[in-house]
Amino acid sequence: MSNIVYGAIALTGGTSGALDAIDGAVLVDKDMAITIVDGNTHFHFLNATSGAAGSPPNVIPPVTNPGDKRWILQGVTGPIGTTTPDRGIFKPLECKGPAIITSFAGTASRTGSNLTFTSEADAVKAGYDANNPVLGTTVVLSGNTMVTLSWSSATVAVVDISGDIAGATPTSVQASLVFGRDSSGALKWAILASGNLYIAGKAGFGTTEPEEKSDIVGTAKANDFSQKMQQLTDEANISWDMADGGFAYVTLDGNRTLSNPTNVKAGARYILKIIQDDTTGGRTLVYGANFKFPGGVAPTLSSGVSDVDLLEFVAYNATTLYLVNAIFDI
Repeated sequence: MSNIVYGAIALTGGTSGALDAIDGAVLVDKDMAITIVDGNTHFHFLNATSGAAGSPPNVIPPVTNPGDKRWILQGVTGPIGTTTPDRGIFKPLECKGPAIITSFAGTASRTGSNLTFTSEADAVKAGYDANNPVLGTTVVLSGNTMVTLSWSSATVAVVDISGDIAGATPTSVQASLVFGRDSSGALKWAILASGNLYIAGKAGFGTTEPEEKSDIVGTAKANDFSQKMQQLTDEANISWDMADGGFAYVTLDGNRTLSNPTNVKAGARYILKIIQDDTTGGRTLVYGANFKFPGGVAPTLSSGVSDVDLLEFVAYNATTLYLVNAIFDI
């Protein structure tokens, strides 16, 4: 059955023209509704198995034959051309967000991922609203830039970066250009004031079911590409979390063992740069069983002081990495 786009002039009330007046018996999963109320345009998709409690405008059950069917709010835009649209899940693209705010009544501090304002007025400037908070606001505090993901109280926002910051006066706050949140109110995506795109989940290009943070079905083209680099800690058993960087380097100050890596992705290439220390050299490296070498024999590393070797691996699966290239004494 094909999907239908419904139009409405009220969200609730159960009367003709209201979104909740559409009989649930005729609705199917992924139907869409566009409701215009007081110049604001609400976009809903039907979730046929939601069963969530009604909470307009975020969750609206049909009055008749609701079952588990719920209209789930996807976004709200203000009247086109307005400079101060009503706050909503979407801010219209014509609105570039408020100007950068640099004056504050109090200070702010961060504990973990909780950003706390000492002044409720400052929290409002950063986007707090009891009913429809603006999310994706960029806050600069003590030289650290963070983005608001949700609000847990009138003065506390959850941000995208963790780490303690002592109380200080924020340098600036600026609202996102446009953002979307789920029915619980948490930020799912935002075009930040900087123009950067923030995505909380996974992004699919050519697929509606991405398996990774970015999943492309088809051909991808880039003028440049680089892997994230990370420095491994030199210790008796060296750990490599490949999610922190597919290009790793380590300086050996003794004979070491490279443990089986974690977060390996099948089909990915990984590079390890091994550096001998600058006083002795001749350090050896034993590899975990997941590293596979031609003939089952690991290569002999260069032994000179400060010598550098490069090893390149291809992951067949999460527990098998084949050595495909090795360059010694670079």
